[in-house]
Amino acid sequence: MSSNKKPIVEMFNVTKTYPPDVMALKDISFFVDKGEMLYLTGMSGAGKTTLLKLICGLETVSKGSVKVGGADISKLKPAGLQQLRRRVSMAYQDFKLLPDRTVLENVAMAMEVAYKDSNTIQKRVFYLLDLLKMSNKKDTPAGKLSRGEQQRVTIARAAANSPPLILADEPTGNLDPAMTRLVINLFIELLKNGTTVICATHDESIYSDTNCRRLDLWQGQMVTKLET
Repeated sequence: MSSNKKPIVEMFNVTKTYPPDVMALKDISFFVDKGEMLYLTGMSGAGKTTLLKLICGLETVSKGSVKVGGADISKLKPAGLQQLRRRVSMAYQDFKLLPDRTVLENVAMAMEVAYKDSNTIQKRVFYLLDLLKMSNKKDTPAGKLSRGEQQRVTIARAAANSPPLILADEPTGNLDPAMTRLVINLFIELLKNGTTVICATHDESIYSDTNCRRLDLWQGQMVTKLET
């Protein structure tokens, strides 16, 4: 563990099994520092999405423990878990947008539930849509967008409140290189402002030239050892 940073995520000997006996993750231990970018890599079915769901409390561990901000998720009461989910934002692989709501409404909703004022919401949403080249689609219902466009809206929504932690599940899977670069630039901006980003990806091009740490999974097990 680095001496000048406090981990925002810690996993200790985590195993996750699904009935009847499907082991999605086995004996996973690692930490992520505040303001760090960590890439989760591995083939489809390696356990990346399950790991992200454990961090945000959408799934529970079978063995071991997961701590976010020093709090053991399994010991949180419903109110504490709700507060955790306000600090942890997930950009889902299947988007989870409201198809009948516009692009602007989908992104703004993340800030509305956090009781931000309308002026702050408008400035932030317009800024993110401009950054991700989606301003011209702001009044388009999300259900009428291409998959690549929906993906960018999902990422804008996840970033709207500048949360302490963003979990991104294949955030560039439907994007061309130019759009991928826009997303990575947004992540870099968030990192500079103290947000931690954990990114599950198949796309080697987005991490091959970085100094970011990487956790490589294969059949639910770590096959690369992260320095601690």
